Amino acid sequence: MTSAIAGAVPLPGVDPVVPLASTLAVTGTTAVLLGAGISRAADIKTAWEVTQDLVRVVAAQQGLLHPDLGDNPETWWRATHGGRDPRYDELLELLAPNEHDRRELLGPYFTQTTGGASAGPSQAHRDLADLAAEGVRVIVTTNFDRLMEDALTARGVAAQIVNDAGQVSGMTPLVHAPVTVIKVHGDYRSGPMRNTEAELSTIPASGRTCCGRSSTSTASSSSAGPEIPTPR
Repeated sequence: MTSAIAGAVPLPGVDPVVPLASTLAVTGTTAVLLGAGISRAADIKTAWEVTQDLVRVVAAQQGLLHPDLGDNPETWWRATHGGRDPRYDELLELLAPNEHDRRELLGPYFTQTTGGASAGPSQAHRDLADLAAEGVRVIVTTNFDRLMEDALTARGVAAQIVNDAGQVSGMTPLVHAPVTVIKVHGDYRSGPMRNTEAELSTIPASGRTCCGRSSTSTASSSSAGPEIPTPR
């Protein structure tokens, strides 16, 4: 395990493809960890941009129109909430107290670009799908969207998707499945979505065990920004 992890660390003057190729060659189950950065590359809004939008919704409910807020709605929030910064999870509990309402509210953020067009996988998603076709066996993601699944499907890679801890007991073992995508925070369409601190603190032991199994192999982070929850 130690040598496999060391092989994945970029070295000065060494083409980063070399340690990556070495890692893929010596590990039985290579796990890749994805965060918000890979979806931001697909022009999906960041956590902060989602939070700003939710502040605008709250302000609109109080009769304040969007143009009145300018480009920094958080300034209004701080002025009306004792100087506190707006929090994604707090806004979500305020605007959508149940899971059905949350899916309705958040769904467009996972399917549309910042300009309102239909979102599709980024080049990073497609590159990772290529690696999955060649040997990456486990993809662990904190993202709610389905862009990674879409990229795998387009590449012709059949993957088992685990987005609920209740699925762990019936899943194909990681070493036997072609590719497994583990969505630790859930999926925006099905299963529980873990958005708030309370929800994140109650991930069942079976879900933690599943992620633990994959983390024994090399993990490569693709996150380059904030992520939902707290948030995306």
